[in-house]
Formats: sequence, C-alpha cells, structure tokens
Amino acid sequence: AGGVNKKILALAIFFHDIAKGREKDHSEEGESIIRKMSRRLDLDDNEEETIAWLVLDHLKMSDFAQKRDLQDPKTISDFSKIVKTTERLKLLLILTVADIRAVGPGVWNNWKAELLKNLFNETFLSLTGKTSDETRINNIKLAKEKLSSSLNGLEKERINRWIENQSNEYWLSTTEETRLRSAQLFMSSEDEVIINFFNSKTTPNTEMTIISRNRTGLFKRITAACADLRINIVDARIFTDKENKILDILWIQDNNHKPINDEIRLERLSARIIKFINEKNTLITESKFSLDKRIEAFNVTPLVDIKNDLSERYSVIEVSGKDRPGLLYELATIISDLKLNIYSAHISTFGEQATDVFYVLNYDGSKILQNRLNKKLKNPIKYLVGTMIEVSRGRIPLKEFKKMLQIQETNFRVFCAPAKGLFLDKVNSN
Repeated sequence: AGGVNKKILALAIFFHDIAKGREKDHSEEGESIIRKMSRRLDLDDNEEETIAWLVLDHLKMSDFAQKRDLQDPKTISDFSKIVKTTERLKLLLILTVADIRAVGPGVWNNWKAELLKNLFNETFLSLTGKTSDETRINNIKLAKEKLSSSLNGLEKERINRWIENQSNEYWLSTTEETRLRSAQLFMSSEDEVIINFFNSKTTPNTEMTIISRNRTGLFKRITAACADLRINIVDARIFTDKENKILDILWIQDNNHKPINDEIRLERLSARIIKFINEKNTLITESKFSLDKRIEAFNVTPLVDIKNDLSERYSVIEVSGKDRPGLLYELATIISDLKLNIYSAHISTFGEQATDVFYVLNYDGSKILQNRLNKKLKNPIKYLVGTMIEVSRGRIPLKEFKKMLQIQETNFRVFCAPAKGLFLDKVNSN
C-alpha cells in the first residue's frame, strides 16, 4: 500500500462493513459510527473526512466497474465527481479489491481486476486534467498489434477482419489471454455457432466463449440451455461487432459451485446451446435446482431500476436480488418477451446477492422512453418490475406469476423521476 496513508486505509477496511446487519443502509450507518468515534481514534479533520467517505462510498468503485460502460465519457466524469482526488482514488481501489476478495473463493477473478484497472486509469487521467482519449486509442492499437502478432502464421485476411470488427469495449475491457482465446476460436471454424470452454487452475469457474450471428432472444436461448442442464452462470459479458456478430463470454459453475471439468458434460452443454439457438421457438426449461441453504438464510431486498441517463445510447436495466440458479435465464426471458434487445450484460454475484445489469434497446433501436410510458409500455413495465421482483425472491415460478399478474396489476406502481429515468417497485399488498 505504498503511496497511501496506511492509517486511513486500515481504519477504512476495519469499519467499512461494521454496520452490516442493521436495518438501515450499512454504509451510511458506518459513516455515522466513524464520525462519532473520530475523537477516540485521535483522527484529525482530514483523516475523519476521508475514512468516513471511504466507508460511505466503499461500494461505488465496484458498482461503476461492473455495471457501467467504462468507454462512455459520462461514466468516468460521474465517477471522478465522486472521488475528487487521486489520493482517494488509490485508497478506494485498495479497499475495493480487499472487499471483493474477502467475499469468498471465486468471487475475485482476472475480469474484475481488468475492469477495476481500466476504471482506475481512466479516472486518474481525468482527475489529473489529462485527456484519456489519446491513451485509449494507443491502448487499443497496442492490443490489436499484440493479438495480430500472436496469431502470426494464420490466415491474415481473416485475422484482420476479426480485429477490425471488434468494438472499443472489447479491446479495453478484456484481458490479453481472453482476446487470444476468442480470436483463436473464431479462426478455428466457420460454423454459424462456435463454442469453446476454458478451465484455469487459479479460478473456480469455467470460461465459456460463444460466437454467433446475432438473432432475436439469443442471450435468452443461451441462458435457457444452461438452466436446462443445471449450469449456473456467475458472470457474463456480451460484445457486438461491426458485422452484428455476438461474442458472449460467460463464467459458469455446476450446481455445487464448482468448475465443470467433465468433457462429456461440456459437450452436452455445447450441443444443447446450439440446439436452443437454432430452434424456431425457445425451448422451455423445467429444470429444478436445489437451492443453497446458506443463501436461503439471507434476506435480500429485490430492486429493479431502469435508467436512461447512464448511457447516451441505451436504456439500462439493473436488477438486484437473492442469487439462485436459473435466475439469469428468467430475467433474460422477461426482457426478450418485452421485445427488448440485450446489447450488453454485466452479471455480478457477491455472496448471497446477484446484480444483473442489461443495456437494452427496443426492437426499433430506440430507448425505453418516459414519454412512451402511458401509451406503449405501461403494462409491460408493470409486468417487468413485478415479475423480476418475484423471480428475484424466488417465490413464484415465472409461468404462474404471469397468470397472477393479469388480475393483480393494481399491486404495482411506477415512479417517474425526471432526468433520471424510471424507478419501479412493487407496492406491498395486504
């Protein structure tokens, strides 16, 4: 922790979760505790203010890295306003890494490290008054050159096609090893759907890469196939290239939270995904999962949030709730049923809580706009919120809730916040 105040860092790490388990927000409660104890801890004004801020906002860096588009200048601008100084940025990075790694085995991985590194670098440039555009362009150029060099000896025209078609997000948010594996997969076959699995000795997840032509409900079909074979998706990223090809990278586990090393099982999963993708209608899975009793013991308040101010181009749907197998498939099904295309998905799990963020557009390429709420999206929005909340709680099967919704629409309320998008929640019924 060279270059930072170790006293501030140590106390922030000690106090950041001290109020967890209380009824009120544990970050706000933790900040209050620090301020009450500052004299007993012999803190000067700067130390008190910095530690209190770290405790209050200790989840912010993780949230921005895993839920927001790091290539959007607004993301960096918003985060810079929260952090304010490079000293705070360094402290928050260390606290964030320590917090994520302490959740449990398998929660920390190279992908999260890459996201946090990119957010740190972009924010540091912003806070020091330096433009990050030139740095971003140089990093993309360097990544392309490294990949081209690594693939030397293969068909050059096809390599260049792959390299030039990928989005900036792909080059800036993936590791060098991931880029090499996905490019090698593309070069290995001209099939319409290509699937590959990778297991590392250092992570408890199996990395699954899928390259396919984009089509309606593609992500729903992939998650349906996984749910059908009792495969749990613990993280996912979606990239769309210039030719409308989709590159999906998913981290998966079996129902015992272990990586999948059985080649026969992986072959079955690959075949099932291809079958589900190619079916005219998405097959309905009825697989039943045994829920982890440790997860069942926790009470996680579900939340559905739809915002239009987080991205210039997309509407952003964020769903938080208790993690359980098959959750992602059911959420993807709801979004697909509402005629929304998923262009990016950010899937995160922290112990008992899952947070899934989807960047979406209507089929006509438009956002979910507030002024269309009463005309076109009133009932679908109610359906989206109610279903997602019930699914997040794991109380009612999706098909049963659809039936109930038809006679219980009065149980839902839509909150409109000007300039902040839509906030939606369920009204408690007696």
